[in-house]
Amino acid sequence: KALCEEKISVDVDTCGAVKQDTFRKIAPYTDTFLYDIKAIDPQVHKRCTGRDNGQILENLRYLCESGSRVEIRYPYVPGWNDGECEAIGQFLSALPGITKVKVLGYHNFADGKYAALGLPNTLPDVKVLAQDLEKPVSVLRSYGLHAVNGMLDD
Repeated sequence: KALCEEKISVDVDTCGAVKQDTFRKIAPYTDTFLYDIKAIDPQVHKRCTGRDNGQILENLRYLCESGSRVEIRYPYVPGWNDGECEAIGQFLSALPGITKVKVLGYHNFADGKYAALGLPNTLPDVKVLAQDLEKPVSVLRSYGLHAVNGMLDD
């Protein structure tokens, strides 16, 4: 609230896994929500993250329908959530307030953190190149969304 009063731009980076009341409280003071969508299918989402996505999708609907500006980030992981592109496009195209959909290439930068902590790395072992994101970007654009390749465009 103090940042808003000082005319300082406030962006909130979220996966949306919080109580909706939290969004009700902060939305009036937020310029843009940077919102991750990993999957629409609940089983795919659970496989990717270990948790259900019902609350996440409901919170996104709430933010969009209440007039918030939302930039979606779709972390694209071949072999994990690459089959979700059509469902994501269909879901997002029905929501107002989506300013951009940024398709992000998966990376395993956390690999070193797992090793440093002596924990097993359960993350996918895949490499994504910038050209791999062109197909999902094209699919999302076919739904009328302003989709960009996060490895090339901002």
